[in-house]
Amino acid sequence: MTIQERVTLFNRDRMTTKVRIGADELGGALYVEKKFDGTRFDLKFSGSLTTIASELRIGDIVERMLEDGDLVNFFYGLFYKSSI
Repeated sequence: MTIQERVTLFNRDRMTTKVRIGADELGGALYVEKKFDGTRFDLKFSGSLTTIASELRIGDIVERMLEDGDLVNFFYGLFYKSSI
């Protein structure tokens, strides 16, 4: 499972590290979407992860893998037949 996280001044270093790890290892990122032109990079097939990581700007969106401590809401019980 993944979550989209916008790059801010406070998490830029952490997002850069996740992009450098890439999509093949646990704890990395799968996609990067640029804020200004909407370009979406698939990190599994991109050539240089270091280049993409160094070009991260505030406002870009990084789709990263879930990690311990992330909040996840499951609404499956709301639609379950016995809850009606």
